[in-house]
Amino acid sequence: MSQNLPAPSEQATPIRGCFESVTQCLELLDRLDNSQYATPVGKHSAIGAHMRHVIEHYLIFLAAVEGGTVVDYDERNRDPRIEQELEFTRETLNSIQTRMGEVCREKLENAVQVCQIPATNAEPLIVHSTVERELVFLSSHTIHHLALMDLLAEIKGAPKSSDRAAGVAFSTQDYRTKQSS
Repeated sequence: MSQNLPAPSEQATPIRGCFESVTQCLELLDRLDNSQYATPVGKHSAIGAHMRHVIEHYLIFLAAVEGGTVVDYDERNRDPRIEQELEFTRETLNSIQTRMGEVCREKLENAVQVCQIPATNAEPLIVHSTVERELVFLSSHTIHHLALMDLLAEIKGAPKSSDRAAGVAFSTQDYRTKQSS
């Protein structure tokens, strides 16, 4: 992270949520070997395929915000290196965290257009959003995929996460905290 950027805990809340979810991705990678990461589980996708899906959403969003273009989550590159190579994936996630802080903190209220196919056999739809709203989407999307990746990691025999919040929605964490007090 650049030296002049605020620490993640000092970032705006939606940026912090993305930092937290990307950090959980990095922590998951630390518990895996390449085979656990890249090999599918039966008919289900490999952890790497889920991670690629998550990462490419961030990359598309950041490229659009940096370049002033439409955010098109369906136009992913599907880079096989992200699905197969743990070190490349770590580097990409670290780059995402750096870019997130650099690009987004001054642009939270900026309007963006998001293009996505809304249903089977439907034409792409362009909707209006904001940088802030898309950051909230990205962290939530990441957390839900983390839940799946964590389950796949457990099936593959990877060590369990020591973080009870790993792969748990922020609202669920909040609910649990309120119930225990």
